[in-house]
Amino acid sequence: MEDLKALHQQIQQGKGKESGFDVHDSLLRPKGRLYISKHSKLKDLLLKEFYDSYIGGHVGMEHTFRRLNANFAWEGMRKEVKAFVSQCFICQTVKYETTPPNRLLKPLPLPERVWEDVALDFIVGLPP
Repeated sequence: MEDLKALHQQIQQGKGKESGFDVHDSLLRPKGRLYISKHSKLKDLLLKEFYDSYIGGHVGMEHTFRRLNANFAWEGMRKEVKAFVSQCFICQTVKYETTPPNRLLKPLPLPERVWEDVALDFIVGLPP
C-alpha cells in the first residue's frame, strides 16, 4: 500500500504525468487502466477469474495477459501471469504432446493364414 500512496502523492504534485499515470476518483489509472499494488490480494482473484473461470477458459498465457492488461496494470504482471498459467493443474494434466514420435512407428504384423487375426469394429450412435 505504501507504494501506491507514494505514487499517488507524486502524481498530485505533478511529477507523475510524464509516466502516463492519472488520478480519477482517487484511483491511479495508467493509460485508462486500474493500477493495482504489487502486494494486493486482488491480483490472485483477477488471475483466477481471467484464466480459471468458465469465462477465462484456460486459453493460455498470452491471451490471459492481453485480457488482464486491457483493464488492469501492476508491476511484473506478465511474469505473474506466466507463473500462474504454468502452475495450472488442469492444463498440466490435459496437455498434449505437440512433437512427432521419437522413433519410427512399427506396423502391425500381417497374418500368415486366413482367420489368424480377427477384428470387429462397433459403430454406435449413428443417426437413423
